[in-house]
Amino acid sequence: METSLNILLIGPSQNGKSTFINKIRQLSEYEPEQEGALEGDGSQSCTKSCKEYTLRFRRTRYKLVDVETSQEIPVSEDNEDQLFRKIWKKKTIEDCEILPLDNNPRTFTVRLIDTPGLDDSHGSDDRNITEVMMHLKKMSQAGEGRDYITAIVFVLSSTEAFSEKLQNFYRHYQRCMPSLFGGLAVVNTRFSVEEWLQKYNIIQKRPEKSVLKRVSKAVKPDPARVVVMRERREEFWRIFKQDARHFYIDSNPDDYLIVEELITRNRIYDIMNYFASQNPMPIQNIKLVKSMSMIQIDETLATWLKEAKAILTQREKSLLSLTDSHGRIYSSKIKRAFTLESDLEQLKKELALIDNASKFTIRTHSTAPLHKLSAPKGFWKWAVRSSIQDSLTIEEPDYPGFVVDAQNNLPYSQWTKRDWNADRTVWTGDYKASPGQVPVLDAVVSISNRKYHKTAIEGLNKRILQTKEDILMTKEEEAYFSSQETVKPMDPELKEISELLPQCDALINQLCLDWSSVTSGFDQVDAERYRKVRVDGMQSLSVENLFEFVKSQGYHALERKLRAVLNEHGLK
Repeated sequence: METSLNILLIGPSQNGKSTFINKIRQLSEYEPEQEGALEGDGSQSCTKSCKEYTLRFRRTRYKLVDVETSQEIPVSEDNEDQLFRKIWKKKTIEDCEILPLDNNPRTFTVRLIDTPGLDDSHGSDDRNITEVMMHLKKMSQAGEGRDYITAIVFVLSSTEAFSEKLQNFYRHYQRCMPSLFGGLAVVNTRFSVEEWLQKYNIIQKRPEKSVLKRVSKAVKPDPARVVVMRERREEFWRIFKQDARHFYIDSNPDDYLIVEELITRNRIYDIMNYFASQNPMPIQNIKLVKSMSMIQIDETLATWLKEAKAILTQREKSLLSLTDSHGRIYSSKIKRAFTLESDLEQLKKELALIDNASKFTIRTHSTAPLHKLSAPKGFWKWAVRSSIQDSLTIEEPDYPGFVVDAQNNLPYSQWTKRDWNADRTVWTGDYKASPGQVPVLDAVVSISNRKYHKTAIEGLNKRILQTKEDILMTKEEEAYFSSQETVKPMDPELKEISELLPQCDALINQLCLDWSSVTSGFDQVDAERYRKVRVDGMQSLSVENLFEFVKSQGYHALERKLRAVLNEHGLK
């Protein structure tokens, strides 16, 4: 059975996500009735909710052909002198056409998941992140074929810097879904040929200090496009302390200058080919890390719940004063049992997040930053047909048995040998590149969640075991106590309050957490609540949101009691 690629696209508003999607669709087969992604005009976000686009991508590169002679016109992105001076504006749609290199290419299924833009012009970032988490939850429950992500793609404009706000969004998503960042890529859009030419001219104007450098201009080991990508990649590493594969693309090339369209098509082929080399990542271990406004919303609900609890506690004291010692003991046993049950459920939720076999990406290494091939050095290596041969060593003494996914990303660089030390804490990969080329190879380091969170899992299991023993003991004591003939029947109202107060505590604790498990617990009611922040930052909550939350957690009796208590005391 063929595995589909599930690609999650994330990025700021008006940075070209929708345009990028439509360009991929243009090179694919898809259902005719499926509409394309709505593209913005630069003023506001168009994508308001997650939307999926399923297509069959044609796996082929493209060539430029002269219409009159039917002869292929060589176009090399590395030979920038020829590209800019003899081809780019010399060849147009009037005298050339673009044809696939493979007339009957293989295809593979791709599911592109478009998401609402970050840094939204209407201040809806919390709502948008919540929307993404809800969509991932639906995918995790959809069964085989949709319960994984192949790659996360940050789509950013090549003209935009990694702003502080964007950095915060990136880190927020990484905290929400750490196990899905193994197939991370960055697609830098709006890298027009004009932008490319400007960078090329800047490099050309740099003073040459040696005869060898002037001679070596005949060979360009570092084209301007490669320099731009390397600089962006190094900046990304410096800021985020994580490597990511970067691609540069103009997803909206000039229709008349056909070379731009050719470059875009082949760049999309490279991007999709990279995605196809990634391993599926199960949608597990994901949680909604609450933003400050989400925390404030839940604190408001927790405050109302504490007010109701205070009223119930006062009523409990009045009832306890009217009962005997047996009634007071019985009440404490009931509360103890319910508190332990709630603690056990919370511990199970925490354990479920980390006690699974899904991969936890520790970090990604790349060979690219290790080699900066200067023009003289590149010329010499090209002239004598010499190539870079080196090794990458990865040490993870804290994670013995870690896994390395050493990926062959480009045809002109490859891994040649891979070795482990005896205790599998050090991995060494030998690699080489074609003469005059910089080797660009990725090594994704991961380990199972169970191994990565081993200490935390052991601690949770001990606490769960102890809690289960405490529950069993408490229930035995409660059963023994209630079976005694001397014990009078408990007051029904006191019994009810004794059961409801621990439920209040459990929900207050849940609201005070800074995260919520997406795969268990988090639901549409939570999503709706987090949409209650207006653009001005103020909340539009009502106590009805508290009642909906309590009911969604399955505490129907508590919800009815809270309505009665809070309405009676004027909180509406």
